[in-house]
Amino acid sequence: MLAHAARWAIMSVADASVETGALVACLVVGTIVTPIADRLRLPFAAFAFASVVSPAPRCVSVRMAGGFVGLIASGGNASPELLVSTIANGTTAFLIILAMTVG
Repeated sequence: MLAHAARWAIMSVADASVETGALVACLVVGTIVTPIADRLRLPFAAFAFASVVSPAPRCVSVRMAGGFVGLIASGGNASPELLVSTIANGTTAFLIILAMTVG
């Protein structure tokens, strides 16, 4: 709950991006759970993974995949907006996953 609250607070109060929210949530969980998992001799990933899984990379990944399908279906008649939104969704998904990895 603390990770979710930190993510929500940084995104809504500080008007930060989704990537920054994921980074802050993962840093909070990593800081708190690492000593607890070590003390209890629990695998860190199994103990902490559920608290930092963000639905955001899945949403933008699905939008990116839909954009790829749209680009393939339209062939040479694809709109530049579709290409730009597909690249933006892919970049956002990559940055969220990178932030979660660093956190």
